[in-house]
Amino acid sequence: MKNCIIVNPFSITVDFTLKTTSFLELIACIRISYPNIAIIIPTYNDIHDTFIKNIEQFNINLLSEIYIFKNNDDILNLAELISQSKCIISPSTGPIHIASNMKIPSIGLYPKKDSIFWPTYNKDYVFIDKKYNELSHNEINKIITSVIDKLKNYIN
Repeated sequence: MKNCIIVNPFSITVDFTLKTTSFLELIACIRISYPNIAIIIPTYNDIHDTFIKNIEQFNINLLSEIYIFKNNDDILNLAELISQSKCIISPSTGPIHIASNMKIPSIGLYPKKDSIFWPTYNKDYVFIDKKYNELSHNEINKIITSVIDKLKNYIN
């Protein structure tokens, strides 16, 4: 039985998403809300070290509570990882589109237009209508709460 989810906080081209620190808040909230679910964050060479430093600055204990999968740039590794998960949480970028093609449930952190141009398999979104650097703390909290609420549909 699949007992993990993937959280992908990385996107090169999408500005309508969360900052890395907000993704870390989301991950910490998932750990609290769903302690029996393993959380996997796939990284890649260009961002791995910086992401680890971000986690250490945010909450050093979080590193012991999640799994970091450092990919070696082989997309098949990422595809296999996704195939073993219950759900992926991601902006509109490669991993969520791979999940959609594999019919793996997802929660897309999307601007509305991306849900038209890049719909996901299960069409479950938390819409973000501002760039990550324009979101207020209250707006970030609402996004995190929405994701936590939606996640129960995929892990129970």
